[in-house]
Amino acid sequence: MNILITGVNGFLGKILKNNFIDAGHQVSGLARSDADMNVDLRHDVPDINQKYDLVIHAAGKAHMVPSNEDEVKAF
Repeated sequence: MNILITGVNGFLGKILKNNFIDAGHQVSGLARSDADMNVDLRHDVPDINQKYDLVIHAAGKAHMVPSNEDEVKAF
């Protein structure tokens, strides 16, 4: 199976990537940096020219509690 994981460098993304690779699957990662596809999903929509059997969206904002309305909207 050919799999794409967004947020591949995060806590959940790393675990998913390793588990799928260990199970013999092809895994590509999308993240802001140090990934197969480097894209900041807050600002850009990636142009993906490859077919995937499964896309797992694990990207997200973490390690922060919003303290004002702008931060709430960012989540």
